[in-house]
Amino acid sequence: SPGSPQAVFALESQLDEIARRLDIDPLRFRLHNLVEDGDDTAWGEQFEHVRLKETLESAAEASGYDSPKAPFIGRGIAIGDHGAGGGIGNAEVVLHPGGSIVLGTAIFDQGTGTYTTLQKVVAGQFRVPTDSVSIEVWDTDGTDNDSGIGGSRGTRVNTTAAYEAAQDAPSLIHIRRCRPSPPCRSRWSSHP
Repeated sequence: SPGSPQAVFALESQLDEIARRLDIDPLRFRLHNLVEDGDDTAWGEQFEHVRLKETLESAAEASGYDSPKAPFIGRGIAIGDHGAGGGIGNAEVVLHPGGSIVLGTAIFDQGTGTYTTLQKVVAGQFRVPTDSVSIEVWDTDGTDNDSGIGGSRGTRVNTTAAYEAAQDAPSLIHIRRCRPSPPCRSRWSSHP
């Protein structure tokens, strides 16, 4: 998000200053203070699948952090995280009797390829080319609530909804196999 890199730079600069004042190597200071699997979050849950130490150790090794350096050459290390955010995303996959697939969504593509990503997710489920999935953009009456686009939220939240809708759609075909052929609709709302 727009201010995240600047904030991380300020935070990491402070960590370097603290480490210097404590006469501790900045890498060792970070490794000693990073969160780990099982540590409590501020909201009462526990961290899972944390790979910060492994990531920082790998970066240090790959960069030659502990190797001698020439005079007047600096070296630093930092680590940052940017979550994708959450929210509510909605998607509907409509399978038409003629074989066409329509993906309905309440979000707009602001030029970052959101629609293509959604199409690829749905096309992958049906093993069809990406361009065979068309997009139908809903107006504000199309859904009760949707968090919209912001940062990478569209990818994280809305592709989950599209994936779930695509996963569910084939089951509707089997249910309607012996009935007249209206389009099969599978609608999902995602709340990661």
